[in-house]
Amino acid sequence: MQGIVVRYNAERGFGFLRGESSRGADTFFHKTAVVGGVVPPIDLMVEYVEEIGRDGRLRAVNVRPL
Repeated sequence: MQGIVVRYNAERGFGFLRGESSRGADTFFHKTAVVGGVVPPIDLMVEYVEEIGRDGRLRAVNVRPL
């Protein structure tokens, strides 16, 4: 999937992506899910894979800038 980074909390190490077909729901990502370890800035286009986390909620993994 592709989307943009819409929010990121550097102190807590997580943020949210808005996908092309998100229908208003943003997708959570953790800094450990970013390939290369450098969190992309807000408004940057990224590609990612969605999966269901252990808590049953949707999250992004393998996040990489385009």
